[in-house]
Amino acid sequence: MGTDESVVSPPIGAASEPRHLADAVAALDIDFTDEEIAAVEEHYTPRNAAGMSAADRPPAC
Repeated sequence: MGTDESVVSPPIGAASEPRHLADAVAALDIDFTDEEIAAVEEHYTPRNAAGMSAADRPPAC
């Protein structure tokens, strides 16, 4: 993780085949160096998710 390990911003993932799920679970065991994390985070801009908050949903019937 980055410098603030209290914040988690996972990507939304989906598995349309069993092997996709196996690949996603296997990815949990990947370790990155501090330099690799810094290189990725250098270009990352956090954004709010759109369309998923209660304020964005139509009222229930």
